[in-house]
Amino acid sequence: MQVKEIKKLFYTNDVKEDQYRAYTIIFMASALGLLLHLSFAIIFHLLDIHILARINYVSIFIYSFCVFINRKAYHNLALLTALFEVVVHSVIATLLLGWSVGFHYYILCIGSLSFYATTIKIHLKIAVSVFLLITYILLSYLTDGIAGPYTLNVTHSALFNYFNIICSFSVFTFMAYLYSHSVGKVEYALRKENVVLGVDANTDVLTGILNRRYIMKVIEERIRDYQKNNESFVLVMSDIDDFKSLNDKYGHECGDIVLSAVAAFFLKNLRKDDLISRWGGEEFLILLPKTTISEGEAVVEKIRERLSNHTILYQREEIRITMTFGICEFYENMSFSDLINIADQRLYKGKNQGKNCVVS
Repeated sequence: MQVKEIKKLFYTNDVKEDQYRAYTIIFMASALGLLLHLSFAIIFHLLDIHILARINYVSIFIYSFCVFINRKAYHNLALLTALFEVVVHSVIATLLLGWSVGFHYYILCIGSLSFYATTIKIHLKIAVSVFLLITYILLSYLTDGIAGPYTLNVTHSALFNYFNIICSFSVFTFMAYLYSHSVGKVEYALRKENVVLGVDANTDVLTGILNRRYIMKVIEERIRDYQKNNESFVLVMSDIDDFKSLNDKYGHECGDIVLSAVAAFFLKNLRKDDLISRWGGEEFLILLPKTTISEGEAVVEKIRERLSNHTILYQREEIRITMTFGICEFYENMSFSDLINIADQRLYKGKNQGKNCVVS
């Protein structure tokens, strides 16, 4: 059987995504129970203990039923049915063969199984655990040191005991693995979601570039780092010229398209380490690291010139825009507010000088 065919047997569309952990664990537990009881049925048949062989045939049917209803999303019913089968089978086998054979170990195995069902209320889970504890104690009291109706020889009794110890330990280990694996998947999904939320918190919804809050944080870090590395940087405040007129003429939908197009233009034309952010409205703030005022002016002038020759298509009409830029270089003892105010003043100086220019 190929891997794809095995997956088809396991996966089902009837189970909701948030219930897949419970479904997986119950499915695997039922499948293991089915295989285990098939082994017991064969062994008891060979030992001529036919009553226990027939009981295990019933158990095989029960676990097949559990697999079926679990695939149909009846997880709680499948789980409780499996728990009931384990208890009944363990009690009957221990009463018939004696405590030393080790069938009572399986009651210990299922103590935590009910807690995998997320839709079962906690008080019912606790009640199941208490019931299992009482059953185990009573079974020990009734059978420990007392021979059952079907007496196995010492070798068979020891082999059964070791086999049941191995199976019980394997079930414990496998259930722990499934739980660890499912928790790991949940943690991975949460980490991934946190990354997405972090990106969303740092970017502008419309343009996809950095937002005001994040660029402020970066600039403040640059100011603090200046004391260590003495690396200057340039801040550029920019504004789309006559944006209000464009909005009035074409509408706000066109305005949004223009803002997104300008953001994409900056991302394409700025240098690798430069940062672009939307400051607010039609204003964009650019951070040019490791740059002097003269270098920054050359970079921005090149961008201004390219942008003035750039066209944005809106409803089959080509729209041309220009931008005005105010540049400020960081010097020692300048504050964040100083930087923003100087860049802003130079921006509006450029506006008053006729727009579509770079002022430093």
